Amino acid sequence: QQPPTVASIWSRRDTRRNLIAYWMFSAIQIIIDEAFPLYCVATKNGLGGLSENQIGRILSLSGFIFALLQFRAYTWMTNKFGLFGSLRLGCLVGIVPVSLTPAASLFEAESSVNCYSIV
Repeated sequence: QQPPTVASIWSRRDTRRNLIAYWMFSAIQIIIDEAFPLYCVATKNGLGGLSENQIGRILSLSGFIFALLQFRAYTWMTNKFGLFGSLRLGCLVGIVPVSLTPAASLFEAESSVNCYSIV
């Protein structure tokens, strides 16, 4: 038996679909991890220049919540939708916070409440 090649891996439909879904999911996670801190420090159309300490607290709290809930949520999602379906659902749901992060400044401009003052 010959070792697998890149062409042979890409020729399998299920493998190709899973790789593309995983790459899309990873790209959304990277965008969230990189764009959110940049948006927080932006003074124009951003959150007004949060400090590194404040951004760290926001990310630490969200990471803690993620760690607490991930195993239970991931197990439920993969049992209900399967591996490929859960990756696709994660991509679709992940687009929402990526899209709404810049829109948060619109909500803040309308009221005197800071959207991220909870943390």
